[in-house]
Amino acid sequence: MTELFQNFFSDFIIFIAESRILGAIIILLLFSLLAKLVDLFIHRIINFVSKKSKIEIDDTFIGIIHRPVWISILLIGGLSAVKWVHFYSRFTFTLTATLKSLLIIVIGLTLNKLMKSICQRWCSIRRQWVEIIHFSENIGRVLLLIIGVGLLLTFWKINVTPLLASAGIAGIAIALAAKDTIANFFGGINLFMDKVEETLLDVARSNQSIAREPEPRVRFRSFGDSFLDFELLCWAKTPADRGRVIHELNRSIFSEFNKRDIKIPFPRQDIHIHSLPPNTTGKPRDL
Repeated sequence: MTELFQNFFSDFIIFIAESRILGAIIILLLFSLLAKLVDLFIHRIINFVSKKSKIEIDDTFIGIIHRPVWISILLIGGLSAVKWVHFYSRFTFTLTATLKSLLIIVIGLTLNKLMKSICQRWCSIRRQWVEIIHFSENIGRVLLLIIGVGLLLTFWKINVTPLLASAGIAGIAIALAAKDTIANFFGGINLFMDKVEETLLDVARSNQSIAREPEPRVRFRSFGDSFLDFELLCWAKTPADRGRVIHELNRSIFSEFNKRDIKIPFPRQDIHIHSLPPNTTGKPRDL
């Protein structure tokens, strides 16, 4: 029985090797089956595991990757089929470069969507770093574009040496042009911190109940979940006035922050509600 199976398998391999078109079709069918299985795994099994365990997998993440994954598998299957058939060289080169280009485009668009989703999530959590997050996102997109274009040129065997030389000159020009922009961006962060310190010190110095010695001072203590933690240190002339002085300082700080457009962040929380199984009882139920 084993020898019969081995003979059948050997004859089958020989038949496929001799009939290359049929072999390419079988390869495409196998990769199509694999793509369907992977899509099923991503769309259903990962969702099931996410709901039944403590592992949190964002539905947005699954929605972004599941279609590009099976498309990528189909494109890889197409590349394998083309290599198996061995068309004449020019047609093989064109078809292979086209499939590789489509694969890079799919992967690049998917990575761009993932990066955008991650940055949006971070912006909602770290509101004080919105500008830095957007800046990093733009850098990531530029890098993706450069890498993608470089791979496409390589697939089509386009000489990139002159382009790289031009890119080097252009890169220097862009860096020189963007130098002031980047400096202003990070300088703006320092100006914001200076603005907060100056406002707090002005409030303390303008209060007649605050002692001049020791002088009021401001300390940047820590990075909070959605805020920068500053502490104003000052001393009341009379210990008995401590409560009234704190009241006056808080009111003055709030008023000055509004005048100088300094925002006081509030805590934020993201709530994820998973879909519930269908209700077959007809009775209302609580979430």
